Amino acid sequence: VFIDEAHCVSHWGASFRKAYSSIGIIRAFLPRNTPIVAVTATLTPVVQHDLLSELQFNRSDYLFANIGNDRPNVFQVVRAMEHPANTLRDLDFLVPTDMKSLNDIEKCFLYSDGIKSGTSIADYLNKRVDPKFRRRGLIRPYNASMTKKYRKRVMRRFREGKIRILVCTDAAFMGCDIPDVDIVVQWKVPE
Repeated sequence: VFIDEAHCVSHWGASFRKAYSSIGIIRAFLPRNTPIVAVTATLTPVVQHDLLSELQFNRSDYLFANIGNDRPNVFQVVRAMEHPANTLRDLDFLVPTDMKSLNDIEKCFLYSDGIKSGTSIADYLNKRVDPKFRRRGLIRPYNASMTKKYRKRVMRRFREGKIRILVCTDAAFMGCDIPDVDIVVQWKVPE
């Protein structure tokens, strides 16, 4: 049995993969020695404890491997807000005022703290795009309330670089592998 995104078995993951909260029940239907592999890139000590319990691992007989997350091409920057949060002006750096091409906007995941604020952010940033590029839809919202068809189309266009900023909620893109993203922004603190 292979469980990807195994952190969703923990109590906090129920909002992302609800079925994961009862996955430990599978043990009752399998031989006791059936191998179970649980992988995740976000394992805190609390979540690890939850996994051991929920998946009924023998605490004295399991293999734990941590390959680390050292990525020399990735760094973290924390910026102090200079303007009132409701103005969104601290996000102005994402859309240059002197655009010559769509690639002047760095490819970006912008995580908002909710669907409503994400929509406001997308609207605000779209107004900053040079009018000659605005009709291209370079900045799009993306969240779980949207149709699968919309999300699939927007994700494809983002991968292709036709969408430059994807304004999304914290449930979007867990495990997403898009190698050419230039910047990831977390706007305010998620719940």
